[in-house]
Amino acid sequence: MTNIETRVAALERMEAEAGPLVVFGEPTPMQSQAIEQAHRDGRTVIHWPVAPPRIDFDLAERKQI
Repeated sequence: MTNIETRVAALERMEAEAGPLVVFGEPTPMQSQAIEQAHRDGRTVIHWPVAPPRIDFDLAERKQI
């Protein structure tokens, strides 16, 4: 195997061994493409229908004090 073939094989192995894909809220177009790819690769897709609450910077800053 050439160096490039070895790298491609390693990347394919890493992709096959990847964990589940987790999506929060309504998927964006880019996330939809990732979901389709994950299904083609046989990965588990977990869709959490509610987006996590947004953390305001000011609130986070106050809690650190």
